[in-house]
Amino acid sequence: MDRYQNMSHILLNNNMLTARIFRRGFATYTPKIAIIGAGAGGLSLSTQLLREKIVKPSELLVVDSTPYHSYHGFSTMIAGGYFGDTDKAVDRWNNLYHRPIKKAFPKEIKLLSSLAKTFMPEQKKFITESGDEITYEILVLSPGLRHNFDVIEGAKEALADPNSNVASMFDGLFGGRKMNRIRVGLKEGTAVFANTPQPAKCGGAPLKVCFLIEEYLQKKGIRDKVDVHFFNADKFLFPIPKYTVILDKLVKERNIITHYDMLLTKIDKERKIATFQSKADSKITQEIRYDSLHIAPHFAPLSAIKASPFVKENGYLDVDVKTLQHPKYKDVFCIGDAADIPTSKTAAAITVQTPIVVHNIKKVLNKETPNAIYDGYSVCPIFTGKDRMLFCETLFQVPYHSYLMPNNRPKWSYYFVSRYFMPAFYWWFVPRGIWHGKRFIFKPKYK
Repeated sequence: MDRYQNMSHILLNNNMLTARIFRRGFATYTPKIAIIGAGAGGLSLSTQLLREKIVKPSELLVVDSTPYHSYHGFSTMIAGGYFGDTDKAVDRWNNLYHRPIKKAFPKEIKLLSSLAKTFMPEQKKFITESGDEITYEILVLSPGLRHNFDVIEGAKEALADPNSNVASMFDGLFGGRKMNRIRVGLKEGTAVFANTPQPAKCGGAPLKVCFLIEEYLQKKGIRDKVDVHFFNADKFLFPIPKYTVILDKLVKERNIITHYDMLLTKIDKERKIATFQSKADSKITQEIRYDSLHIAPHFAPLSAIKASPFVKENGYLDVDVKTLQHPKYKDVFCIGDAADIPTSKTAAAITVQTPIVVHNIKKVLNKETPNAIYDGYSVCPIFTGKDRMLFCETLFQVPYHSYLMPNNRPKWSYYFVSRYFMPAFYWWFVPRGIWHGKRFIFKPKYK
């Protein structure tokens, strides 16, 4: 019990309001390791640190204000109808999609519900928005990215309106559900899918939703009644040419009308008009009427991260892409979407980065030089419909395949594992600290 809680008990009988204020007063924490972010990075890292006995539970602190932890890949599958056509059907699978943060993390891990605001790395300290002061020996930054719908005029209003036909799988816990309802109600007209500029969290997600809903229209026998448009903010469907060629072929075969270098700028939910602007020439715009619209936000580092001394000019965390250690502050490590690492921003990348950081933290605590090296592995699994998935594996943006089968076409095996096993694998292995990305439960060995 900290000093503010002690004071609250003294004043409890005299003034309940005063007691409540003191309970919410500023506190001081002195963990050996502080982790900012309770997403895939924070969960996998904290549990592996405990499993490896690098710290005791009392020496670890995870800071994040989010009330839920989600397996984001599940939202795509909900939108595509893999778990039923109604909210009631989807409800049965909620435990595989999201859980309250305190149930996602082992109970022995201390969680502080707040956001980091001000960093003082020379003093090994940061202050949260609620005024709490945290002093650390090691700091790990895994804050994720901000989902910014504000840059699209009318987007937030359209997403919040339950009667609009606008949804996003990135819109909190229920964006996939809304898209699922829109999919079921789509009988004719125009279905529009808008992708966001890269780098982006799970950059292939909008294309996954497009493929799954196009497949649904085929199965219902109404594909000829619906025009499907995919607006891409970049000049390519995927930043790796090998996978772009495969995806280009698929969209042509499926008669999906593609528009490149076009950025969604405005949504008029009353008129059902989406406005796109050319990235090359802002004077060039295109309006399209939609009956279904799936959008993605712009992604950017959190304001406090951008204002911190840990970032590059682009606002992303500066990091040695091999050791994942900050180049200036050797007691700071960075993993996940906010790190300036030239690879796809996915949970798969994070789970490969985690054991490397765990090992290198141990080295730093022992006054040794970090020697575990990140090979740049990431994978963006793209559902393409017809019980197939394209497994877009890379090592620092170079095509790669980690298993026996080359990733030269969509395959049933990847689809089967991703749909039926990965959600359960995530919730079973990651909170236990025994998931190591492409190595599954087999821990990598370092010297």
